[in-house]
Amino acid sequence: MKGQAGWWVLKLDSPDDAVAWGKSIDDGFANSSYETKTETESRVPGRLRQTAREHSGADYDDWQRGVLYLALVTGNTMAILFASAPVSWRF
Repeated sequence: MKGQAGWWVLKLDSPDDAVAWGKSIDDGFANSSYETKTETESRVPGRLRQTAREHSGADYDDWQRGVLYLALVTGNTMAILFASAPVSWRF
């Protein structure tokens, strides 16, 4: 995607102009191969989570549970290995 912008950030003089600018930009790219979706900065984190859910095939909560489970199993394994290690290896 060389030569293409992924994100544009506009700095406006008045927050009241945001809706009009966003609509103008979205209308300019409507029905093109590169349609846009303008939104405020406060909406971006939620949009990223939603996009991750849509494209991952798994629910975000399932992913979090998997990472937590992996951390617990790894920590438990390390504790068992440390407990059974020779005293000279311990800190």
